[in-house]
Parts: sequence; C-alpha cells; structure tokens
Amino acid sequence: MTLEDEVYLHEREKLAKFKLLILDDFGKVAMSEGEKSILFDIIEDRTGALSTIIVGQSPL
Repeated sequence: MTLEDEVYLHEREKLAKFKLLILDDFGKVAMSEGEKSILFDIIEDRTGALSTIIVGQSPL
C-alpha cells in the first residue's frame, strides 16, 4: 500500500466519525473523475448509517 493510499483511507475513516456531514456550495467547481469517485465512495460509506446534507447553488 502506498503512502497516498494510507492517507486516503485515513481521511475516509475521519469522515466516518461524523454523524452529520454537510457539503456546502456543492457543484461550484468542476470535479475530476477521480474526485467524483472519492466523493461517491464517501457517500456510499455513510449510506444507511450516517446523515449527509448536500447543498448546491445554481444561478437564477
């Protein structure tokens, strides 16, 4: 396992400790495919066990 993998897993474990995760201003910045994959992994880890609120903005 690489150092990058270890850091990634450590950060996911930290996020899993929060009962509520709020992602504010979602969608304001484009995400790479890798970033999208990481985000979906985090959301999937929380599904059915922890709460997640995602707030986005769109121009009028």
